[in-house]
Amino acid sequence: MSAEANKAIVRRFHELFDKGDLSGMQALMSDDFVTYQPGMPEPLNGEAFKQLGQVFLAAFSQSKVTIEGEICEGNRVASYGTWTAVHSGEFNGIPATGKTIRISELVIDTIVDGKIVEHRAQPDLMSLLQQLGAIPSPA
Repeated sequence: MSAEANKAIVRRFHELFDKGDLSGMQALMSDDFVTYQPGMPEPLNGEAFKQLGQVFLAAFSQSKVTIEGEICEGNRVASYGTWTAVHSGEFNGIPATGKTIRISELVIDTIVDGKIVEHRAQPDLMSLLQQLGAIPSPA
């Protein structure tokens, strides 16, 4: 596939998350999809990734991923940008704050035959927890 086609798959993946369409996201994943997420002791398969998505969508409304840049080399797409959302439900024991959060994120997706086979995400979870008041922000 072309670099532009691979980038379009990645952009669509993020758009579907914003819409809460986890089944649509799964349609873009290969049967042997695997994702690496910070804080997870091992890679997650597609079903576990869907469950993780449900946790975030239950805790954060008005999700918006803004891709600020993409680089494609071969079948890998590196994208970086920001995620904004409203903390409207409990997250990891933290009651809803109503705060709008904004964190940066770097993702590398590997695409084979039009499907995402590997998703490596590095969202700034430290900033997320600081914005929610769970840990102190730097002085």
